[in-house]
Amino acid sequence: MIKNKTAMGTLMILVAALLWSSNAPFVRWITLGPFTVAAIRSLIAGLLLLVFLKPKQIRFNRYFWGFFLCFVGLTLGIIVAIKTTSSAIALGMQYTGCIWLFLLSKPKRKDFAIGRIWPMLLLLCGVVVSMFSEAEGITLLGNVIAISTSFSFAGMTYFAKKLNCQNPIGLSCVSNLLLAVIALAVAFLFEREDITGLVQIQWTEWLVLLYLGVFQIGASYALYYSGLRYTPVTTASLLCPLEMILGPVWTAIFLSEFPDTVGLIGFLIVVVGVLGEALLSVWRNRKGKPAGGL
Repeated sequence: MIKNKTAMGTLMILVAALLWSSNAPFVRWITLGPFTVAAIRSLIAGLLLLVFLKPKQIRFNRYFWGFFLCFVGLTLGIIVAIKTTSSAIALGMQYTGCIWLFLLSKPKRKDFAIGRIWPMLLLLCGVVVSMFSEAEGITLLGNVIAISTSFSFAGMTYFAKKLNCQNPIGLSCVSNLLLAVIALAVAFLFEREDITGLVQIQWTEWLVLLYLGVFQIGASYALYYSGLRYTPVTTASLLCPLEMILGPVWTAIFLSEFPDTVGLIGFLIVVVGVLGEALLSVWRNRKGKPAGGL
């Protein structure tokens, strides 16, 4: 039974990552500003999941608010980064969060042996190399925002695990409704024209917004939180980079946006680091050694 639950949790997280990967091409294609998109997307997701909300099963304690703040930083950070830098950087930087999850797991001195931490060193190298990319559409601000998502991703995963919510779909509902309010307030300050011009956007953009709300953020995070109940956070952080690999692929296929040589090298270094950490995690589990999870 435990193995079946673990397999189910793994599958849920993989499907969530697949849905997340569709974020980049759709957000870059749509003409609305990032905060307007975030507000509408989260409002749709929250209203859709409202039927699953059971407030008594959600504990509004310090772990919830820590989780929510990280969720806001992650979702808004990614959507702004996608608009202001390359999709590879925007999606890839968050997954260097496994470094911070490793440190949060209170590793012992032996855990810092080069044979155990070389994938994380590769991740850091990949981040540094990516920062020197000069491809069209890349900005320093976008890169900095992308890097910040590594902290928010690690924090969201850490607090979600600590919260151990019995109603993960309801948790996704509440967090999206609260995020919609925050994003809408920011959009009124910086993207007022987009808010007032919503009635004039094309029907295809409304279909994209509906997809983003229902599947890309609503269903995906519900699956992710559900999967976390049966999967260690370090394992989850190694499964999610499927988004990082597929996101730029979809952007290249559908929008014909390609990274330059430096950006591609940095991206590949990050991918190798993530895959290396995944292989090490599998090897430790087979050897019966702790994976360093929370």
